Amino acid sequence: MKKFIVEPEFWELFPETKIGIVLAKNIDNSMESSAEIKKNLDEANENAEQFLEAAVFSENPVVSVWRKAYQKFKTKKGARSSIENLLKRVDKGKAVGSINPLVDIYNSISLNYGLPAGGEDIDTFAGNLRLTKAVGGEHFLALGDDEADNALPGEICYLDDEGAVCRSWNWRDGQRTMLTEQTKNAFLIIESVDPERGEVLDAATQKLAELSEKTAVFDIEEDFAKEQAYVLLVDDKIAGYCAIITGEEPAYTQITDGAWSNQNFDYVTIHRIALSNEFRGQSLTRYLFSNIFTLMLSKGYSDFRLDTHPVNKLMQHVFEREGFVKRGLVQFEGDRFAYQLELNK
Repeated sequence: MKKFIVEPEFWELFPETKIGIVLAKNIDNSMESSAEIKKNLDEANENAEQFLEAAVFSENPVVSVWRKAYQKFKTKKGARSSIENLLKRVDKGKAVGSINPLVDIYNSISLNYGLPAGGEDIDTFAGNLRLTKAVGGEHFLALGDDEADNALPGEICYLDDEGAVCRSWNWRDGQRTMLTEQTKNAFLIIESVDPERGEVLDAATQKLAELSEKTAVFDIEEDFAKEQAYVLLVDDKIAGYCAIITGEEPAYTQITDGAWSNQNFDYVTIHRIALSNEFRGQSLTRYLFSNIFTLMLSKGYSDFRLDTHPVNKLMQHVFEREGFVKRGLVQFEGDRFAYQLELNK
């Protein structure tokens, strides 16, 4: 995928739509979902009951707002938004089950926040991905189907150069671009047509980014081989991990929308910060950073740098609490906020 483009024909119909995007790169989707991901999905099935308070299913606000949206464009008979389809299962007592890690993650987000969420395999896209009106006839083979069921003229679809990626906005995904066990890079998306739920969409996007990071493949073996891997132990259990790298980080050479405070190339980069949920609420991030600073100051380093995804508000808060200052944007598997902390200054 070169670009994701929302075309004017779409905005003319839905000018108040908000869309959240997460790019998950270098991921491992091959394993069965972890116990944590499955637990999140189970809890999301229960939490979804909050969106089903109306006596008539179609009158629930998170359903009716999408029913109205679908009346504005050509759809296949019976097509409904993905959030309606999920909630219909919950309403009938049929919990949404586990499929694979990424699908389970975005389904749990959808159920928890009452918004359509989905994902596609970036490496299968042909050219740009576009959200627009279909001309008609764009090739589409839906999940579970044996025969093509092509797009209709005027139908809102996600399209690329080979055909439809998802029909009737977020109704059905195609087999060609679906997330599978072989997926290494994913395009994850959340949508809202309700202008009063913008903050909900922002929170859902942030949570999606946080959860999708759990599927990332970190080259820990290489970290250990280079003697840059560090673990945080609590009661002889691994509670945290990070890579501490000294010298110039190539991804930090080019910085936009700002600048580093100095031209020093002998600094400390902190990558791959991960903490176990088992020790949540014990202020481990503060303890981890305190140990990093103490260790590297003893080695003569006082310039610390790191980065995080723009939607990861939690990590941004952690960095700023520790005294890091946002310096600009760097390119590290997409746009990342760059932070710097100078001690003994």
